[in-house]
Amino acid sequence: MRIATLLGLLLLTMSAMPAATEPLPIETTFESNHLDNQNYVVTVDLGTLPARPVLVVEAKTIAPHEPGRDIGLDIYAYNWQFHSNHPGPNCYAPSWAPSGVGIGEAKLEVSLIECDPRPGFLAGETVDITVMVFGMTFLNPTELVRITIRGETRVPTGTSAQQVDTVLSNKTAIIPASKDTVLYSEAPNASNGAGQSLWAGRYQSLPTVGLRRSLLAFDVSSAIPPVSTIDAAKLTLGVIGVAGPGGPLSVHRALHGPTMHWDEGNADAPGSEITGAASGWPAADWQYRSRPYEAWSAPGGDFLAAPLVETLVSPPQASSLLDLSSEELRASVQEMASTGADDDGFVLEGPDTPGAVIQIASRESTPGQRPTLHVDYTKNEIYESGILHTGVVTFVDEGQNFRWIYDVDHDDIAVTSIGGLCQVVDPTPSNFLHYTYRYQGSPGYTGVDCCVWQIDAPQTGTIGTGQALFFHNLDASDPANMPPDTDQDGIRNPCDNCAQVPNGPLRGSCLSGTLGTICRSNSECGAGGICSLSQEDANVDFTGDACAVPESSPVMGLVAGVGVLTAWSRRSRCPPAHSAHWSVFQ
Repeated sequence: MRIATLLGLLLLTMSAMPAATEPLPIETTFESNHLDNQNYVVTVDLGTLPARPVLVVEAKTIAPHEPGRDIGLDIYAYNWQFHSNHPGPNCYAPSWAPSGVGIGEAKLEVSLIECDPRPGFLAGETVDITVMVFGMTFLNPTELVRITIRGETRVPTGTSAQQVDTVLSNKTAIIPASKDTVLYSEAPNASNGAGQSLWAGRYQSLPTVGLRRSLLAFDVSSAIPPVSTIDAAKLTLGVIGVAGPGGPLSVHRALHGPTMHWDEGNADAPGSEITGAASGWPAADWQYRSRPYEAWSAPGGDFLAAPLVETLVSPPQASSLLDLSSEELRASVQEMASTGADDDGFVLEGPDTPGAVIQIASRESTPGQRPTLHVDYTKNEIYESGILHTGVVTFVDEGQNFRWIYDVDHDDIAVTSIGGLCQVVDPTPSNFLHYTYRYQGSPGYTGVDCCVWQIDAPQTGTIGTGQALFFHNLDASDPANMPPDTDQDGIRNPCDNCAQVPNGPLRGSCLSGTLGTICRSNSECGAGGICSLSQEDANVDFTGDACAVPESSPVMGLVAGVGVLTAWSRRSRCPPAHSAHWSVFQ
């Protein structure tokens, strides 16, 4: 019965919508009268919502309820009027927030973040809000209700926590092959990227005669930090068959193409896989490094003629493991680790004698026989890297002037509180933000370092912040070790240039207009107001403007900043905005 009554009242309310729209925020007191069934109705201008918004409607009775009186408040958002094309599915739908009987308050939240992250995307669009009051009687026919309708910017802070490896002694990385395939000369569009065998040599089964070469690569850059010295490298291959007299097996460095690397593809050849299967797209074959997009400069693959390492393989060596190492192989792996250029890997070339072919286990073969690269290395400094997705970490700050924290020379490398360097790669045009952290202090340090950056993604029009925390000799998964966020602005204290006053993505403070007011957008600070949401530091003195510290000239601030950096290198390396750097967090 109540649902039917609610629907009837809603239809009655919808028939008398006000023509004009009202901007946000809306704060009003509404007197509901039982005798005329009057409900609060307003059409909201969605264009006045902040970026990445959640529409919030709150209703609460003002006076305490009389004993025995049950007051219910229901909130409806419906009749969404939008004019733009939004990428998010099902952006708008009628929303209802019942309070239940006897509570006297209700709250409705409608998230619009998923619809479209661009600023101003709701301009000219509206929604109708109705607040219904239930439980009044003829003896007590009226009820006063306070109604607030506002927008909130909702966003995670983009925090990444990483356990730092502080050990700089010699280490060994065992790296499995990341991709491999076979090239067949007599079948230019055949490959074997998903097969269990690699082949190298000259196949002969009249009337078929053809060369076999194999490609394989290893993800060296993910396993070994670029600030490492490669002491030794060993390539282990599982030989599972030798046809004919056998002969030399050589490993060559594959060369990168003009625009792309070779693709493994998903072809799986039949039987012994000595003959290939038609390669799907994209895939490497005898003619293409990635069919149909880019051909090899010479059919059969592009590689250096001089082998990195070479060995003789004869029929008795079937079902054995080969361990191949050389100074040339070590130097090649060093280059891969230092530059990250490991996507093309190696080419395996076999004997040129007709009928002599060597069969090698692929990465899809039996464990224990798969290709592996064993690398002994020494890490010269602490180095960590990671990736954040800009769709998760961005927030819009209404075009305010963001400055990199601790970036004295404005080279987009932020100097952190204990002597580390954090560099961020511009995500444009990708949605992924790559960052690297290089620690230059003592490996025995116990505490947390941080990096804070700006994210600018022109494809969505968003600007925001992200922060990474790096735990030295502390358990990153233990909540007790997580540094506090005293002002709850989304930036942890070691990263925050004004840890006592909000100036981060979740909560800000008005720098002008109504000074000191907590805000989420410039409009909340009044005419000409500026809401500090991005760690503003006009004179680059490492103390945020929101702390209301008297600002000196930019030149003096720069000199002071350099002096502070020098002091950090000699002492505790704490930013002057904090009284001490964090070691163990309670």
